[in-house]
Amino acid sequence: MGAVRTGRLVSAVLDPVLVPAGFQAGQYGEGGDDRDGDAQIIFCAGHEEFSIRHSRLPQANQQEPGGTCVDLVVEVRADGTLAGLDLEGTSIEETLRHVGLTADSEAVAKVEGLSMTKGLPVIEAALRRLFV
Repeated sequence: MGAVRTGRLVSAVLDPVLVPAGFQAGQYGEGGDDRDGDAQIIFCAGHEEFSIRHSRLPQANQQEPGGTCVDLVVEVRADGTLAGLDLEGTSIEETLRHVGLTADSEAVAKVEGLSMTKGLPVIEAALRRLFV
């Protein structure tokens, strides 16, 4: 599918949720591909702002002040299936459970291996509730 096309698709779905929540638009590119054609799309939020806006999340207040970022990473395989989703090294499923969004956690846990067109709407809905 290619990193740029994959990145554009993921960003088109998730930017409208994540940018208002304090993240930069998704970052991707040919340099982010590994040799198998897999891609990572990274959404970065400044740690201090993230910690203020999303203090209930386990990723808040975990780094030293001074310009660090909290990264949400979406991994997509070369065949267009979702391979992983984490927020600063912790799975989104675990983060959702931590804040009591159990149904969303269970739904997101099932997207690995699904096509982006089937999995991204599930992820988008869960992140919308997570970052209210």
